[in-house]
Amino acid sequence: MDELFSKYQKQILAFANTKFGRSYLGASIDLPISHIHPGATAYSVDKIKRVADVYTGDPHAKSLGLALVGLDEAVKSFGFIKEYFEKPDLIIPHFMGLITPRPYLPRVMFSTDVYSDGDPESTSVDGNIGTSGYPSPYTSWASAMSSAGTSNDSATNIYVGCERQANGGDNRYALWRGYMLYNTGVLNIEAVSAAAFRHYLTQKNAAMPVNTMYIVGSNPASNTALTTADYAITKTDYGNFAFGSRSTSAWYEDALNATGRSVVSKTGITKLGLTHSYDFSGTTPPNNDTTSNIYFNTGDNASNKHSLRLTYTEKSSGSPMLFGGGVTIG
Repeated sequence: MDELFSKYQKQILAFANTKFGRSYLGASIDLPISHIHPGATAYSVDKIKRVADVYTGDPHAKSLGLALVGLDEAVKSFGFIKEYFEKPDLIIPHFMGLITPRPYLPRVMFSTDVYSDGDPESTSVDGNIGTSGYPSPYTSWASAMSSAGTSNDSATNIYVGCERQANGGDNRYALWRGYMLYNTGVLNIEAVSAAAFRHYLTQKNAAMPVNTMYIVGSNPASNTALTTADYAITKTDYGNFAFGSRSTSAWYEDALNATGRSVVSKTGITKLGLTHSYDFSGTTPPNNDTTSNIYFNTGDNASNKHSLRLTYTEKSSGSPMLFGGGVTIG
């Protein structure tokens, strides 16, 4: 394999020094790539100096090697391909896609943000559902968790959380849950390696002993509207975060765990929800006249909208390619 890296070094570098190639290789230094070997990538500081970025057991080496084997066989077998590849300046950047069957091609990792729709929604709604009025009509926490009084899917900024209110001789409980749908089916996802709920915290109240949010599942009857009938959530932990010490007017990116990543839809709409720890656990908020919630911008806002940030590989057809086309990333 080493000899093929040397033989086709010019073509590999033509690939590596494009946006496509640098994205695939995970180029970590903003300098021209001057040499690639199965165990290391070298960057050129100037025409003489080099700095090596060493990868032990480079995960891309096998895929690159398999692609080069296919390329080498084609060059030996077909004269017109041989003539084409003897002119490195004419090599399309991802030349390895010309000959090698897609299952053996290097997998490029993509990163993108998927947003909920603004109003009017066409594929993916967001908003909140919860109690209405002050004081809340619910005198038990169980009632607040089981039934809702109002829904909102057109606000530019929503809040999620809970409140315990003192109302004369009784206690009242308020609860709001968030609903975030994302049209991930348009991305042609093969596998998701990372996912995160990204949001801009505009306001918070953190007066309860526990100030933590849980990312969960939701299942509105419609993908483009919310009603109080959609109040139920799937209380499975897809990821959680404490917000008590967070600053407002700032971005936060909260990772989904393996369970959360597994529910990202490859063909349709990913349906997430957000709720407070006391709702997730079913524990009654302990103190009167306290509130614990967060506010963030929705898809209806002109700026700073929440998103589902994904890192993923794309599906491949599995069919051989004799001639490839261009690919643009970014």
